[in-house]
Amino acid sequence: MEAMWTYFLPAIIKAKQWVKEGRIGKIKHIKADFGYPMPYQLESREYRTDLTSGCLLDMGIY
Repeated sequence: MEAMWTYFLPAIIKAKQWVKEGRIGKIKHIKADFGYPMPYQLESREYRTDLTSGCLLDMGIY
């Protein structure tokens, strides 16, 4: 569950409660994104294809 810690955030718990109570109406669609800013640094492995580039090693589980 370490990688799914957002499930336990107070805002998520409250939103689930409100949905269950019908307080915010019927859910028709959900779209969610998860990310964080990374400044471009050519020497970092996230931007170098020869160093297994991309965010998989940092965010893969999410």
